[in-house]
Amino acid sequence: EKEGYTSSNYGDGKALYLNFPDEFATDVKNAGYDLVTLANNHILDKGREGALRTINVLDGIGLDNTGRYRSAEEKADERVKIIENDGIKFAVLSYTYGSNYYTEEHFIGGDFAYVTSVLVPPESENFSAVKESVHLDFEEAKSHNPDIILVLPHMGTQFLDAPDEYQKTWCGIFKEYGADII
Repeated sequence: EKEGYTSSNYGDGKALYLNFPDEFATDVKNAGYDLVTLANNHILDKGREGALRTINVLDGIGLDNTGRYRSAEEKADERVKIIENDGIKFAVLSYTYGSNYYTEEHFIGGDFAYVTSVLVPPESENFSAVKESVHLDFEEAKSHNPDIILVLPHMGTQFLDAPDEYQKTWCGIFKEYGADII
């Protein structure tokens, strides 16, 4: 509350930094969601402290979450989320195209490299390295012998109702590496 709740919208010309009451997380859980991903462009809207606070709030109410990490060690241990439900083992991988107000360099070897997992455009000088990192994630996922590999990518062009080349490229890579559901 002390940070101020979100009051702008996409079309009002104000910078959009999302921030919601803790009760919103409880409402999401009570609506029946068992897992949420924090790998999205708003993960750092309230800075590193906001991201960490969100993780703590979700963990505190028992709402399972993925796509976010408190440290490099946690990312190394938890980048592949394993969930079992009704005898089906899922390996879940989460990615985002980036985070508002930050460049890909913040996430690739930068100060926020551990916060989430990013995807970059094929023309990026970091594309090969990111693609290899995704490949390693899939290899780790496969080592758990899942029934299903589920990929939750936060990507695409806003207000476009068809896949763009970025999405087609990454979805092709996900399929090539073994994704069952994207």
